[in-house]
Amino acid sequence: MWAPHPTEGFTGPHYIVHREGNTVFLKSGEKLPANSVRPYFEEDSTCDDNTALTHLDDANIVQNLYKRYGADEIYTYTCNVLLAVNPYKSMSHLYSSELKNKYNRRNNQNKGGILPPHPYAIADLCYRNLVHEKKSQSLIISGESGMSYYLGGQKMFEHFCICIAVCQ
Repeated sequence: MWAPHPTEGFTGPHYIVHREGNTVFLKSGEKLPANSVRPYFEEDSTCDDNTALTHLDDANIVQNLYKRYGADEIYTYTCNVLLAVNPYKSMSHLYSSELKNKYNRRNNQNKGGILPPHPYAIADLCYRNLVHEKKSQSLIISGESGMSYYLGGQKMFEHFCICIAVCQ
């Protein structure tokens, strides 16, 4: 089981040796509320989309994001929402012209693993929906104050402008 941790979010695996009402007793001797532990399942690899996780809960999502972050995979989908984890270092290779071209006019929403999660994918999808469905599109970009969400938004809008320029 995943057990809550004050600084790490969740740690695991932990083993339940006994359950009494709404309390679980772990092998380590800890006593926790039963609703605070989560199923532990070690995925063989990370998931580009959190909805593909075996157990879709806070502990397993955090673990997936943590493992992807450790592999410099800072973007992850949760369905059609793009999550970004600030790498606290330069990752200019993620925004190259070659990569922009790969995402231009492609079905990028990871439906079948076509391309990895990226702001360019969201921008391209937004543009394609605008053109093909002739409906207004909205992008919500949110985050803590700092450069990470600003950069993600900037890259999405840059790619959106490229899509417009290429198609006209």
